[in-house]
Amino acid sequence: MCINMQQKVAIEGDAGWDPCIVKQRCEMVRLWNRLVSLPEERLTRKIFNWDRANRHPWSREVSIILSTSDMHIMFLNNLQCNINCVRQRMFIKYEDQWKQDIWKKPKLRNYVQFKNDYITEPHIFFNLKRRQRSLCAQLRTSTLPLAVEVGRFKGISEELRLCEFCDLQVVEDEFHFVFYCPLYCDLRNSLFESIQLKNPDIFWKYEGDILCWLFENDVFTLAKFIEKAWYLQQSILYPV
Repeated sequence: MCINMQQKVAIEGDAGWDPCIVKQRCEMVRLWNRLVSLPEERLTRKIFNWDRANRHPWSREVSIILSTSDMHIMFLNNLQCNINCVRQRMFIKYEDQWKQDIWKKPKLRNYVQFKNDYITEPHIFFNLKRRQRSLCAQLRTSTLPLAVEVGRFKGISEELRLCEFCDLQVVEDEFHFVFYCPLYCDLRNSLFESIQLKNPDIFWKYEGDILCWLFENDVFTLAKFIEKAWYLQQSILYPV
């Protein structure tokens, strides 16, 4: 399955795993540590010294890695580096860039309202059904085929991507789907009754905060609602 860059940014943020680029650069630093520890008479060390003296691509890349990690002095003096320290500093820089990127992606307009940190989300660890996990992921990344998303491919202005399943005359986005559309009223009442027992003050919060709380504390109930609501919508669109 092909994913676009906006989905990739959101999926990486939800998974919270060490980015591949950080892992790859840490392995380069690990190799650097091995090379600088070799005796000068070894052929491998001589090739390394030649590469470093001529600033060939590999040595130049290591120099950039250590410079951005505030450890350039280690490169200048052929010293071994603390890999954990390098990993931590690169991860912090990657996280800072990720936080900027999610605000630059128009499709992640709702995602940024309940996702602030590059950490593994609690719902990742829960044993959801495959279909439920897929729908939850689509809802979080704004790729669920609602009118606000489908309308992009039809050339419809965002303010005209109205919900076809109710008379509220509002854009069918993720918040409308979960909180407002009358089509799912019965399903939503069951959802709200369940979560109100666990958090009586939940409905004083903004929709994004409620959704965030659900993903963190009651993802099973939310996933069941999303699955049933989606099946209900699809049964109307494509009756058997």
